[in-house]
Amino acid sequence: MRTYLLEKSRVVFQAPGERNYHVFYQMCAARDNPDLKELQLEASEAYRFTNQGGDSVIEGVDDAQAFDELRGALTLLGFGAEQQQRVFRILGAVLHLGNVVIVDLHEGESQVAANDKHLAIACKLLEVSDFCLS
Repeated sequence: MRTYLLEKSRVVFQAPGERNYHVFYQMCAARDNPDLKELQLEASEAYRFTNQGGDSVIEGVDDAQAFDELRGALTLLGFGAEQQQRVFRILGAVLHLGNVVIVDLHEGESQVAANDKHLAIACKLLEVSDFCLS
């Protein structure tokens, strides 16, 4: 194991040529994995939190394979399948929350766009009541 400084600001912004945390790209690449279906992920280019840096591909890196290696490492560290699924649900929700559309109303007020699919998915993944969507 290694220790890294994980900057919160990196989740919401990447400079040109940079990627966000690799796990986001790995999950998007492995989105057809039956364990990730409930996350309703798309390609990484579809998410604001993963498309700001430009080309998200790293030459010689297979993100789907890296996801499988990540799962193996988590298992080796003692994270069971259910714990792993919880982590992936949270990470998937973060990706979806980055795509929530906020619309300006008037006088400095704003709200989430009506029927925002990304907010609905995030609420489901986080097991938060969707009363906030009405």
